[in-house]
Amino acid sequence: MLYRTAVLLLLGIVLLATTIDKKNTTLEKILLTHIDVAMDDVKMLEHKPNLKRLTRLRSQILTLSWTFAPLQLEEAAASINNNKYNIEQAVCGANVGLLQLWEKELLEEKKIVTKDFETFHSFLQLFKSKIQNHDWQDREIFTALLLDHYNLYVEVLSGSHHFQTKQVSEDYKKVLYFHSLILESIGKREELNSDYKKLSRVVGKQKFEDIDRVELLKKHIQPIHNQLIVLIGNDAPEWADHLNLDQEFFSGNWLRSEAFIDVNENLDSQKLAQLGQLLFFDPLLSGNDKRTCASCHQAQKAFSDGRSTSLGFDYLSKLEKNSPSLINSIFNYQFGHDLSKTNLAEQIDFVVHQAQEFRTTYAEIIQKLNTSSEYIQLFEECFPDKRRLDSTQINQALEAYLGTLVSFESPFDRFMRDETELNSTALEGYKLFMGKAQCGTCHQAPLFSGLNATTTQKVQNYACEEIIKVKTPSVRNLQFTMPYFHRGTLNSQEDLFEHLFNNVKQNIHSNNLLTSTEQQKVVAFLESLNDKSAVNFDTPKRLPKVEKTLNKMERRAGGIY
Repeated sequence: MLYRTAVLLLLGIVLLATTIDKKNTTLEKILLTHIDVAMDDVKMLEHKPNLKRLTRLRSQILTLSWTFAPLQLEEAAASINNNKYNIEQAVCGANVGLLQLWEKELLEEKKIVTKDFETFHSFLQLFKSKIQNHDWQDREIFTALLLDHYNLYVEVLSGSHHFQTKQVSEDYKKVLYFHSLILESIGKREELNSDYKKLSRVVGKQKFEDIDRVELLKKHIQPIHNQLIVLIGNDAPEWADHLNLDQEFFSGNWLRSEAFIDVNENLDSQKLAQLGQLLFFDPLLSGNDKRTCASCHQAQKAFSDGRSTSLGFDYLSKLEKNSPSLINSIFNYQFGHDLSKTNLAEQIDFVVHQAQEFRTTYAEIIQKLNTSSEYIQLFEECFPDKRRLDSTQINQALEAYLGTLVSFESPFDRFMRDETELNSTALEGYKLFMGKAQCGTCHQAPLFSGLNATTTQKVQNYACEEIIKVKTPSVRNLQFTMPYFHRGTLNSQEDLFEHLFNNVKQNIHSNNLLTSTEQQKVVAFLESLNDKSAVNFDTPKRLPKVEKTLNKMERRAGGIY
């Protein structure tokens, strides 16, 4: 009896292993076939460029992009999608990648740069080798497909991958069909087939500018999301741990702020954030004990400062760039107007040492903090294993506080979560924003900025002015963050729209000049992104005591200037 049971168990294991191996083989064959076609298209484009072949190549890449996360290809893909060399040659302000640049050059009958083909071919070779060495698990396939729906919604349906938008709907449909093939290869097509067909029909019947993106998300993408969540269960892969997958796209909990903070998970995050708040508003961090982080990032202005550019350390000079809001900034993966800082610690370090900002050193800050028994106790409570205060602890406390500056409670967010109604003008404005105007190409949902943390694919957006590349900020909370642009040159939304949509030279896209009525609708949508909770964050009522040699009159929460 035991022998028979053992044999049956062994047979079951063999059959299961065979089934899994068969699934992997089928999936691998599908993916490799598409990559081989893409590689052939790149070779043909190099020898005889034409738009038809380029269109097919783009479709191939879009159908494969869901694999970038599980294959850990995000960085390599970013180098293709956001090549700095190409941005300098392309349409100013767009999220430009190689395929868009090639499309632009072919339309203008220009020659495609040879080294670009080499870059793309190398990427595809890496892609192919990754696929051949990957053991696919159902849970990561479901998770990757789920995230790809939001990639499609945020990037493809905004026109981000296309120089011209007439091919967007067709490419979207091709990706959906490819999803079905993938699900079929692992025996899960039937569960989702009906919803996929409905979504494909809705997109296929409409032109790019006519797609109702609210209805698309609520009535068609969300049901697919719900089914994929059931299939994923409680076992999502690590590469998706920055998201709460069971939450809605415009939920305040969709993005897990704790996953974006470089802080030891064993630390008490609440205590650390409270310490970080004190440091943020404490003039001790500046060289003259008069300036704080809040000097340029004021709580009542959504953590901007209302100036064209902020005051410098000497009180006479001005900083070069406008002070951006810090609301939801924790979800960025690069910092500084030029995106030169790869994490928050680098950005904080820059501010500490920069002559016109804090003009000090960590050693000087630590020396002052060590004169406060209250601060010493707070640091010991937050970092019980540390014997002495260091710069890492200061940075981590500040990061923890920034991680609390999260707000997704605007009327638009609440409408998307079915918590309130929204007027038709604002809804039509969202349709224009994501469609005809193509604002969503750079200002991507749900952050509505150019540093999209929603998916696992990194997107690097620039706005170009005076041949200077600057990051694309969020258009949330515009009511509280005037003036606009990186030099603070525009004082109202009307000025902003006059600059962008009534000036052909400044217009980012070729055929999207808006009428005055359409502009008013987009303004109504932007107003629905104003979030009162973004200006309701508290300022400390008192700061920890320090030694008497520091000027008590000037050391107040928020600083002097």
